[in-house]
Amino acid sequence: MVLNAEGEPVGTNDRLLATSTFFSVDEVVQMVQRLNGLCIPCHIDRPAYSLIANLGFIPPDLRISGVEISHLIGPTEAYERFPQLKHYSLIASGDAHRLKEMAGARRSRWLSRP
Repeated sequence: MVLNAEGEPVGTNDRLLATSTFFSVDEVVQMVQRLNGLCIPCHIDRPAYSLIANLGFIPPDLRISGVEISHLIGPTEAYERFPQLKHYSLIASGDAHRLKEMAGARRSRWLSRP
């Protein structure tokens, strides 16, 4: 179901959105940049469904704007566990999957900048 800004149904999407893509991480970043977007890998600290969990590292030449850490970790612990993050700005609570996660206490915020 496709919802508008008020959370009201405005259509449907028949494509399965829960599967992986055939695009490389570099191709995804390039597509986002062509659309003038910011590419920020989400929940980088999680043991599954994250860039580090899938690749084991963040490619050093990957042109991302920062990384998002989950609510399970703070910036100090993130930098201790993942020293490679020192090169990136951190954002917290930026990975929203539901409208209610996009507002209020869970609103995303920049934690630090390199």
